This record gives sequence, structure tokens and C-alpha cells, in this order.
Amino acid sequence: MSNETLTQIAIDHLSPGDGFIQRPNPIEVASLINEGLQMEHILSAGRAAGIKMPIMGDLVGELQYLMPYYAAIGDKIASEHGDSTVLFASRDADLLYDYYAIAHPQRESHLLPASVDLWYSRTINRLELADVFFADYGLGAERLRDSRRHFALIDSGFLGSIANMLNRTLLRNYDIDLQAASRLSVRLVDSDSPKFAPAIGEDVDVGDFNGLDFYDNNYIFGSTQSAQEGRYFLAAFLQLLPRYFGSYRGLAERNGDVVATTATDGENEHTSEVRKFYCVNSSIVNPVAAFVVQREVVDAAMKKSGNFMLPNDRLPGDDQDERLRYMVDRFLLGPARISCL
Repeated sequence: MSNETLTQIAIDHLSPGDGFIQRPNPIEVASLINEGLQMEHILSAGRAAGIKMPIMGDLVGELQYLMPYYAAIGDKIASEHGDSTVLFASRDADLLYDYYAIAHPQRESHLLPASVDLWYSRTINRLELADVFFADYGLGAERLRDSRRHFALIDSGFLGSIANMLNRTLLRNYDIDLQAASRLSVRLVDSDSPKFAPAIGEDVDVGDFNGLDFYDNNYIFGSTQSAQEGRYFLAAFLQLLPRYFGSYRGLAERNGDVVATTATDGENEHTSEVRKFYCVNSSIVNPVAAFVVQREVVDAAMKKSGNFMLPNDRLPGDDQDERLRYMVDRFLLGPARISCL
């Protein structure tokens, strides 16, 4: 595929559809990587789309040091919750989902919109919207009522508030208490709650990946004294990496589907400085930076797992949609969500 074509595809991903940018599915990103997608194509697309260019410094190069943790978390989830419907809380767990979806494609997983504002919106309790929304992410009413079905929610940290809000919403809408029935497992990268276990265990030694020079020479793990401190910094950086868009605010019907709408106020204004953080949970919104980071994570997962690394001459046809369908069918992804608004 030519550089011009790859750049145009990247422009399409960075251009709002119906007013909102769609976050690419990791399987689609893997297909584009097989076609030759590089960071330069994404940056060129961002310039063409008029998006502020991110000042990323050493961020891309240093991402490699996080990949062993993404792999360890994914392997632990697949081992302990492989028979469950695994939900990754978006936006904090976006990149964990990307890595998991590539490394464990036969496991059912979904990237669930999960911002606090969404759970407080009135629309989440309107059943004509909620029924469609939850079913799209593996939480349909029939599944919820099947006592044999189990679910796992993966989030960054620290108190499990999103899990509690999700459970309360399902209880209010469907009179089903997954937590009381021990059918909802919650794994946090770092947990301050005795109720929820960390997604990365004591068996993963933070010293194995020591010496990471991250953000203005503040060592992410180099100065930690314990695995708990290492998990805290890992969770914090997950929250601080760049996002495609602002927080989810509510549900809306669009083109016959129900989607989670995103912030339209100042929070959704693009920032060029993706290394300047004010606090944990700062919202760094720049779709170019987010696309670059997602590409790096998907590429690392492909190389580590060997999944989706098909040579171009084994992909049938010249049409990109046809090739993507082949990739999806080839790896038996089942009801994978193609995009998350």
C-alpha cells in the first residue's frame, strides 16, 4: 500500500464522523501495520487534518519499557478470567485492551466506555438506550440473567469506583447484582481497596524492568521500594497517556445504533504538550498522539505474540475492507466491537 494511501486512511481515522472521532479497533490497526503503517503516516495525517502536532519527546521510545507489564497483565487475565467476558474500562484501560485483544484474540473482550460522567447521566438509565448499549459490550439482559455467565472488569485504579457504578447501574436497570452473586471480578492495576485484587501480581518483580527514565528523568520504577509502589506508577501512567477524545458523557442514538458520546467542551480541545501532567487522571487529549501510542502498543503485541503478522501476499484482494474482514475471520474474533465512540 502506498504512503499516500496509508496517510489518507490515517486521516480518515483522525477526522470526526458524526462529530466524533472513532477510536480504531486494535485488529484494524494490526491490519494497517501489516500494510506498512508507520508513525510518519499518522503525523502526516494529523497535519493534513489540522490537528495540533504533539510534542512527544521520548514518549514513543520509552513505551517499550511498559510492554512487559501489558503482557504480564494480559497473561494473568487470560489465565484467571479466560472463560469470562472481559471488559476493559475506557479510557484508562484502552491500551491494556489493545494489547490483550492482539495477544489473546480467542478470548472475548470489549472496550467498555466507563467515564464517571457516563454513569451519572440520565441516559444510562433509559432502557431503550441502555439495552442496546450494554448488549453491544457483552452485557445484554439475557446474558446478565444467565447465572453461568461471569464477567471481569479491568481498570487502572485505585478504588474500583467504575466497577461499583457499573454494578449499581445494572442492578437499577435489570435488578441483577453481579457483585453480590460473585459473578463480576474486578482487577485493578493498582488497588487501594481490600475488595479488589491487583491485575498484576506480586510474582511480577518491578525490578525486572528497573531504570525506566520516564518524563523529565523521573524514574517510574527506579526509585520504588516495593511492588505496590511499582503498580501505583504503572496505573498512574496508564491514566496519563494521550487519549483520542475527552470523557464519555452519556448515551445517544446515532445512525440506528446507540453510542457513548464524548465531551464537547474544552476538555476535548486538542493539546500539543503530551508530557505536561498536572495530576493523576489528567486528560491529555490529542488524537494524533493517541494514534501513535496505539500503533506502538499493537505493534509490540503482534511481535510478542506472533498474532496477526501475516505477509501482504497472504491477504486476499486489494480492498482494505476486504483485507480487514479476512483478518477478523482468520482469527475467529466473534462479536468484537469495531469502534468505540
